[in-house]
Amino acid sequence: MLSWVSMMDVGVVHGVRNELAQAFQNRDRHRASRAISTAYVILVALMLFAFLLILLFDRSADWNRVIGAKELPSIEVRLSALLFWAFLCSLLPLSVVNAIAYGRQMAAVPAVIQLVTQGVFAGVLFYWSVSKTEVALPLITGAYAIASLSVLFFATLWFLATGSELRPRIRYYDHQTAQRLFSLGGQFFVIQLATIVIFTTDNLIVSHLLGPRSVTVYAVNHKLFSTVHLLFGMLLAPLWSAFTAAHTKGDWLWIKQRLSNLVRLFFAAVGGLLAISVLRYRFLDLWLTESVESPLSLAFSMVLMFGIMIWNNIFATYVNGISRLRVQLVTATVGAILNIPLSILFVRFFDLGVAGVAIATCVSLLPSAVWMTRDALSDLANSHASTAS
Repeated sequence: MLSWVSMMDVGVVHGVRNELAQAFQNRDRHRASRAISTAYVILVALMLFAFLLILLFDRSADWNRVIGAKELPSIEVRLSALLFWAFLCSLLPLSVVNAIAYGRQMAAVPAVIQLVTQGVFAGVLFYWSVSKTEVALPLITGAYAIASLSVLFFATLWFLATGSELRPRIRYYDHQTAQRLFSLGGQFFVIQLATIVIFTTDNLIVSHLLGPRSVTVYAVNHKLFSTVHLLFGMLLAPLWSAFTAAHTKGDWLWIKQRLSNLVRLFFAAVGGLLAISVLRYRFLDLWLTESVESPLSLAFSMVLMFGIMIWNNIFATYVNGISRLRVQLVTATVGAILNIPLSILFVRFFDLGVAGVAIATCVSLLPSAVWMTRDALSDLANSHASTAS
């Protein structure tokens, strides 16, 4: 669910991230001010619109049925749901602080914000546990919302105090900047949507085609192999805006060196995935109290799937950073369209079992692996050649 609602900003935050990285690289304070002010105006408007939709939906919604908690009191569930959605709406304007941090090449800040948020919330839960306080669901939801919003709010105040160009002002709202943010953000939105369709529907497909027991097998193995993908993603996080800055100033040598290093690390990551496939039962025994199947076909399908994902993420980080999204937009959409039919084909007609769903995801990712990589390398070669000439 959080993956779906994370798109409520319709890609605007990604767009302002690139806009700010270019502005800061060029020391263009006015462009940075326009981008930040315009982003805040857009996201506050989206926040208010989302609030209105929630209030309209709440009149007829059966929240117990929506979240699958029929045994809880309806008033408690309704209040929790409203708090949760109000929290998500409030995140829209506050999320700009992450774009500012990335744009200023301070990639550690969003991670610290998340860490502090989790720490504060864990502290509250620990206090309730020690004091043996009975806590209702709305109170837990409210505590997490307050912790998250408070940390983001104070982080925003800290950034605003570090530079006048970071302070949003309504008079700096710029229609042309808004058009750029919506144009770029719209492309990011479609790519996000396609990616979520590919990756969040797998468990639903497994459940529908093979039953609930197979969902556990798929989900546990997916979680185990995803650790390598998660670690690689931590390496890539600061490079998005770094690629934006390097591309803006024409530092092609730096870009080539970073991509070469990432490709070398890719082979190391594949080695890690293969090691997990060999030792998977030992890891599962250490992790779980009950035994879970891990067929060899599924293990190697996971190695292939996460290997392709890591490869795609390397070049997606580059093209996202330079706002070259058209090829990625097409290949991600094609992958989203192919994923479900291919899963049905491999599971029902080729009788590949749970591994068939992973193989279908692999095939869905291949267009991006081929054409997005070619597009990234082509842009790098052409940009370098035009600068040299």
